Amino acid sequence: MHTTQGKEADVVLLVLGAGGEKAGPRVWAASAPNLLNVAVSRARRRLFVVGDHDAWRGHQHFDVLARQLPCISEAEQAAMRELAPPVLAEGCRCR
Repeated sequence: MHTTQGKEADVVLLVLGAGGEKAGPRVWAASAPNLLNVAVSRARRRLFVVGDHDAWRGHQHFDVLARQLPCISEAEQAAMRELAPPVLAEGCRCR
C-alpha cells in the first residue's frame, strides 16, 4: 500500500482476508484512515474489496466503505464460480 503513493490503476483489489480469528489484514488496514484513502483514491474505474463483509464492516473507517459498496450474495458468488474457468491441473505459468 505504501508503495502506491502517487500511482493509479484502473482496478484496485483491497484484500482484507477472511473472517474468523485471523483479523490481521483488517486490523492493519483500519489502523489509520489514510490507508483506506490510499486504496480508494488509487482506483480509476473499479475498487474491489475481497474479504468477509461482516468481519470488516465493523472496523473503524470501513463502516463508511461498507455502506457504499454492494455486497455480493452467496448465490451471486456461486454463479461467478460457474462462469470461471477450471483450475489448471498443472498450475498456471506466466510466459
